[in-house]
Amino acid sequence: MNSQVFNDMFGLATNQPPDAETYDTYDGCPCVRLSDKAKDIERLLKVLLITGYFPQSGNKPQFELVQSLLRMCRKYICPGLLTIILSILAHGYHTKLSDYVPAIDDGNEIFSDNPHPNEVLNLLQECRLYRFLPFAFFQVCTSTTAMFVTNESSRLCHETLRTASDGPIRLQKAKFTAAKHVYSHSPNCTCTQNQISEMTK
Repeated sequence: MNSQVFNDMFGLATNQPPDAETYDTYDGCPCVRLSDKAKDIERLLKVLLITGYFPQSGNKPQFELVQSLLRMCRKYICPGLLTIILSILAHGYHTKLSDYVPAIDDGNEIFSDNPHPNEVLNLLQECRLYRFLPFAFFQVCTSTTAMFVTNESSRLCHETLRTASDGPIRLQKAKFTAAKHVYSHSPNCTCTQNQISEMTK
């Protein structure tokens, strides 16, 4: 794996600008100051330099680590790392809700630390990973704790909260419509609409 941005940075060591004396230097090379958190830089460098650091074979990654690396790999242009992270997300966040199988997917946690669904949704929106948003919204609107959070990273903005809170109502209507369609096409069905509504709660 590599980073296009870091590759360009290292180029400064051999291609110093004419006014290089005005730059901070370290060991005779221009010093590039980064605004990122030290922990985020440490994680990214370990991925780039240590084989097997991420992902670790047979182990689910921590959400905090994936969150950090996703932000960093987009900023520092690491296409190989981004591909790996997208592959991890694809195992738990379907791009189509029609692929969702409750008996299988409800227990298919892809992170070892089981993050709050709001945190995952916020991250996907921040990084513009739109393909995973339908299922992320689905998890939020079916969570019993999604609307009641005190952790800053789990809070949803007003527009997202409104969409998520409207989700359960829309899901209930969809379930009722689907059940009504099935029962109305069943020759032996004698259920009333009220009975169908009770069965789909």
